[in-house]
Amino acid sequence: WQGLDTLLEAMPLVLEEHPARLKIVGQGRKEQRKSLQKRIRKMGLEGWVSLEGSVSHDTIPQVINQAHLCLAPLSFNDRNVTQGCCPIKVLEYLACGKPLVAANLPVVRELACDGQEALLFTPDDPADLARCILTLLNDPPLAERLAEAGCQRVRREFTWEIAQQKLLGVYERLLETEG
Repeated sequence: WQGLDTLLEAMPLVLEEHPARLKIVGQGRKEQRKSLQKRIRKMGLEGWVSLEGSVSHDTIPQVINQAHLCLAPLSFNDRNVTQGCCPIKVLEYLACGKPLVAANLPVVRELACDGQEALLFTPDDPADLARCILTLLNDPPLAERLAEAGCQRVRREFTWEIAQQKLLGVYERLLETEG
C-alpha cells in the first residue's frame, strides 16, 4: 500500500496523454481501502482505477501477466531507506517478464538498474512517476527490452537457489573465523 497516494496523483497526468487503467491488487486494512476508495472517487478516477481484493499466492503470476507494465511506487521512508526491506514485488514483476516502473531507492537499485532493467522515478514525485509510466506506454520496444533484461537478471542473480548458496557461504565464512 506504499506510494499509492503518489500513484493516484500521477494518474491524471498519465491520462492526459494516454488512456490507461490502474488495477490495485491486495487486501490492505479496512481503513486503508475505505480511504483509498474515497480518494479515487474524489479525484474522478473510478473509471480508470480499480481496487481489487487479495488473490491467492498461486494466482499472482496470472494477475501480473495481465498487466502491460507493473509499478512499485515505494515511498522514501525510514523502513525503505534505513531499516531495510526486500521489495519482493519488484523481483516478482521482473521474473514475470513485465516492464517495471519503481521508486529510485537503494534497495530497488540493488535489484534493477535504471534504464537497463526498469525505469526508476524520484520517490514520492507524481510527475516523475507519470513521466516514467508514459515513457513505457508510448515506447513498447523499450518496455519489451527492459522487461527482457529484467527477467534475465532475476534468473541470473536472484533465484532462491542463488540466495541459498550466498547464505551458506556467509555461514561457512563465519564458522571459519570462529574455528
